[in-house]
Amino acid sequence: MRTGIDQELLTERWDADRLESPADTRRTRGCESVRLPTDLREWVDAGTLLGWVEEEVGRLNWSHPELVEYLRQNPDYQPRVMLTLLAVAYLTQTYSSEALVNLCHSDPLFKSACGGKAPFAEEISSFRRRNRVVVERVLSRIFQRAIRHRFGLHESVLPPELGPDLHSLAVERLDIARHMDA
Repeated sequence: MRTGIDQELLTERWDADRLESPADTRRTRGCESVRLPTDLREWVDAGTLLGWVEEEVGRLNWSHPELVEYLRQNPDYQPRVMLTLLAVAYLTQTYSSEALVNLCHSDPLFKSACGGKAPFAEEISSFRRRNRVVVERVLSRIFQRAIRHRFGLHESVLPPELGPDLHSLAVERLDIARHMDA
């Protein structure tokens, strides 16, 4: 299922013959381009995707004193879980908070991402608003990992001009979610 919104084209500098599907590429500005799927499960299995998200969320600075104190005072607040859940949703073409809540009850990937405790739709949209920059960062990093995985690139190999494109793609996905919930 497609949203009808055209995804950013990502400039690549590696061999276009390594693409698995010729339909994934097109020529722009003299460079080969690749379209990142709206659902990254087209490129990796759900377990791998969830693992990547959990790793990237784990790399954030969870030891910041103010955050530690806030979490101590608010033990029910689970930002790691919510961040993981939102990233998985936006990486798998699930943008509506209501749809996400329903998937938390029915889909094994989403049940796992939310730790078996589905949030309310209002909690999802509120968390997204308050933590937009962090969600963008996680999405951008997962996009980088997906591209490296898809093309067999070393961790340090990624064309630098992709950074802004991947960030724009993350922003676009959050904007779609915001509009779906409006």
